[in-house]
Formats: sequence, C-alpha cells, structure tokens
Amino acid sequence: MDKYNYSSETIRKSRDLYRLLVANQRPQRKECLTYGEAGKAISMHVRPIRFALHKIQDECINKGLPILTVLVVRKQGLPGDGCVASAISEFLPALDEVAKIDWPSEPWW
Repeated sequence: MDKYNYSSETIRKSRDLYRLLVANQRPQRKECLTYGEAGKAISMHVRPIRFALHKIQDECINKGLPILTVLVVRKQGLPGDGCVASAISEFLPALDEVAKIDWPSEPWW
C-alpha cells in the first residue's frame, strides 16, 4: 500500500525517473545520480523529486525488490532521509542488491 496519495503528475514523473535509473544503472561502479542530475533529466525541480522517488521506493517495497532509488543521492553522496537505505551502513549493501536485479525497462505501475 502506498504511503502517499500520489498525483497523476507524480506518478508520470516517477515512471520517467524509473526509466532513467534503469537505463543508467551504475551500481556496479558505485556511481549514482545526484538529485540535480536526476531532476534535470526528467525536467523536474529537485525539491518535488522526492515524491517521485517515494513512489518508486513504495513500488519496489511492494514487489519485494531492492530499493532502486538508492541510485539518487545528495551532493554528499548518500540518499536523502526519505530513502529507507539512507544510512551508510545500509546504502552500500543496497547498491549491491540493486545491481543483482535484471530490472524491467518499463515501470509496472
């Protein structure tokens, strides 16, 4: 069940962001996109991008998948506090888990 009541725009942007993350998946090299890079790529300001990230995270949790959103980080190199793997002790193992998945190219929501 979703934590938030997502707007249609947020759902659309979450799908765009999902496609971007899957197409540019780089966890094997421990490379991530910053909020700014991700926002620019999907034409979304960095502040509301958190809602698109939450939607993706919720969908990953609902499907029992690793948290794909660990691929989007702050300038300091870690995901924001809204990510369930925002602590350094959770972040690196989460990147490894994301790398093991053959992600579908299209979002399922």
